[in-house]
Amino acid sequence: MKKIYLVPALQLFALSLFAQAEFAPSGAEWFYQSTSGYTTAASTFDGFEQLRYTGDTLVDGRTFKKIDSRMFTRSTSRADRSSLHLLFQQADSVFEYYPETQQNHFLFRNNYAVGDVVFDESGWVLTVQSIETLDFNGIQVRHFTIGNGLTTSPTGVYDRFGPEAGLFSSDPWERIADEGTVRLRCYADTGFPLAKLRNEPCDAILKPFDSGFTAQFLPNPARDEAKIFIDGIPTGLVRLTVFDAAGRLILEKNLTGQTDRISVRHLPAGMYSCVFQDEKTTFHKKLIKY
Repeated sequence: MKKIYLVPALQLFALSLFAQAEFAPSGAEWFYQSTSGYTTAASTFDGFEQLRYTGDTLVDGRTFKKIDSRMFTRSTSRADRSSLHLLFQQADSVFEYYPETQQNHFLFRNNYAVGDVVFDESGWVLTVQSIETLDFNGIQVRHFTIGNGLTTSPTGVYDRFGPEAGLFSSDPWERIADEGTVRLRCYADTGFPLAKLRNEPCDAILKPFDSGFTAQFLPNPARDEAKIFIDGIPTGLVRLTVFDAAGRLILEKNLTGQTDRISVRHLPAGMYSCVFQDEKTTFHKKLIKY
């Protein structure tokens, strides 16, 4: 894989060149790694998700692409969840169709410019930070880095592969606020050779380290107060550290028991990074204040 950097004079040409790229062509197949959300010195992989384009279907005069999704987990190494999604593309935007509500839901665009606003809600703004053109055996693929310029964990979109943090979501960017991590491992279609984007095999299931505990906020998003639930058995005291989007320390607290609470009344609306740590495990969670 080669990296190609476009000079500004060529950017308008590149935008028009890629604007109508077809998403999910014949033979399209994706493999996503899925992690548990807590981090230790050991691996935290729980399984993988496989997506496949399986053909077209006609609904109310519109042609939709059928995408089959299967989730494989470490406990059985077999698919424990399967679902069918219906997609369609309009210009450079990709939508999912919900038959039960007969509504279309925007997923992502495959043609952005630097500075484009991708998400803007409650003071949390994500924009396109940079664009990189990659070369896979002579086929060019663009990668759009998306963040707020401050967070240490930006996400991204490939124009041919889609969002690197998972294709389907009630909110395409909610995974930024999720405790888990989803990353695109591999992609291929009939006209595109297999692209490996991670070091591990496409369908690898690795045994995770025993985290000892996880944590949840209720409500999340929160208004004046967020209640904390500890699930599992921590080793020793659990310490909570909260940072704002700029990485500034906002709050530190030693938690007591399996439930505790923090006041968020004084916090501006936005998204906050929360780190729970005992003697063995570090668990990451996002808190949304609205």
